[in-house]
Amino acid sequence: MKTSGLVAATVLVAASCTGRAGDTTATSETSTSIPSPTTSTIPEVEAFHLLAGQGYDLDVFRDGLIEAEQAVIDSVGSSLPLYEADLVLSPELTGFGGVYSVRYTNTEEVPLEEVVFRLFPNVSDGSAVITDLTVDEEAVEPSFSLQRSVMSVPLAGVLAPGESVLITMGIDVTVPIEEGGKYGTFLLDEGILSMAHALPLLAVHDDEGWNLEIPPPNGDSVYSDAALFLVRMTVPQETTLATSGQQVSAEGLGDGTEARLYAAGPARDFFIAASERLEMIVASSGETTVRSYAPPEFRMRNQLILDLTVSSLGVFGDLYGTYPYRELDMISTATLALGVEYPGAIVMTLGHYDPAQEFDDPTIISTVVHEVAHQWFYGTVGNDQLDEPWLDESLAQYATWRYFEEAQGNQAAAGFEAHLDARWARVEFADVPVGLPVASYQEDEYGAIVYGRGPLFLGELADIFGQEEFDRFLFEYAARFKYGVATTAAFQAAAEEACGCDLGEEFAGAVHPRQ
Repeated sequence: MKTSGLVAATVLVAASCTGRAGDTTATSETSTSIPSPTTSTIPEVEAFHLLAGQGYDLDVFRDGLIEAEQAVIDSVGSSLPLYEADLVLSPELTGFGGVYSVRYTNTEEVPLEEVVFRLFPNVSDGSAVITDLTVDEEAVEPSFSLQRSVMSVPLAGVLAPGESVLITMGIDVTVPIEEGGKYGTFLLDEGILSMAHALPLLAVHDDEGWNLEIPPPNGDSVYSDAALFLVRMTVPQETTLATSGQQVSAEGLGDGTEARLYAAGPARDFFIAASERLEMIVASSGETTVRSYAPPEFRMRNQLILDLTVSSLGVFGDLYGTYPYRELDMISTATLALGVEYPGAIVMTLGHYDPAQEFDDPTIISTVVHEVAHQWFYGTVGNDQLDEPWLDESLAQYATWRYFEEAQGNQAAAGFEAHLDARWARVEFADVPVGLPVASYQEDEYGAIVYGRGPLFLGELADIFGQEEFDRFLFEYAARFKYGVATTAAFQAAAEEACGCDLGEEFAGAVHPRQ
């Protein structure tokens, strides 16, 4: 999420990068052939399946979850998409190449004739080139659309509900340098490589069919289901890697490189950062290890951010359920946003760490807390971030408000509430609903409504429920939709069930357009 702007009571809050632009039709582009790789510096990697080839089973994912969460691997692990990647990072940190496979099980209620992937580097100023595509070891020819950010993989026959298919491909990804890259989230700059949404991801199949659109230039890109990721990256030994999930093993290859294996899931994406500049400091929150990465000259601010992360995990664990993973990484990058959330990983702008920059402590606090809140709202509880962004952004804002109240007291909470009012005031308290798609907001409306009016609306619901009862509702909501996808209709229905009341009048106008 993108963060900018000054706020009341010296509190700066994270504001999202969500919105839409460009052609959203899913028509096939002229060429359906797979282009040749463009990154000649990437060595070839022999294809094999990491789980079978290395003697791993689903326990590798169970080990990444706190003890109370491990049963989810037994209950749904075998039905989740399983991504396996064997990748080599270029020595210049300008991209990677290798082999990628996905075991996909049709969990829909309808048969499928194709499986659709998103290639986000192709709309983030870089490129993702796919080669040697096979389905169950049979070569197939994909088609591309939406500026080659959509790849449709045809199936030999119909994939019935409950059936699985193995899709394997060569992948070659190039990263932009020094500018662009979606607010610097997919970029090599300041000696730090940030690779947001770099791996091909399955599109979501929902009531729209395959849900496809070009991501907004100023907003979140990914709407995805929970999955399992097993990623091996071969990198120079001196390179620090920070990723979603946790490291399983490391093997020196005798040529100055090291193969490191990471496992993550259930998670909606897999984030990777790489650099020789980053120093790691560590703390714990319950069963979770928090690792914070920054250049060593910024160690003081790095410690502040680490401490804030631990504090936030504790508050939100009490409010919304214990953080489910054994690791959370905080990573400084050259992003133009103040903070951006990913499953099990959060990036923060380098300016937060540099005492010479003009970010004050309240700014850093609100950014860290907001992004940690997203580990629940977007992370474990998914939503369509382009069509219903309020379900993660407004809730993360509201959770930040609750953090100030719980951790810093009523005065800090009142200051944050004043900031929320000030955000909405930017559009003169316009009666614009909070539940619209990003593309439906005009100019400054998105930040003002979703980040200002949205959490204030949730505060009004808390007044109706009573704070204790509303906290209990959000705790149960987070548990009900954990690793799933929530919708506005589901949120309203769950709220009405919890309060035993009709909230139609409250949601009309505030969330839904008035009829």
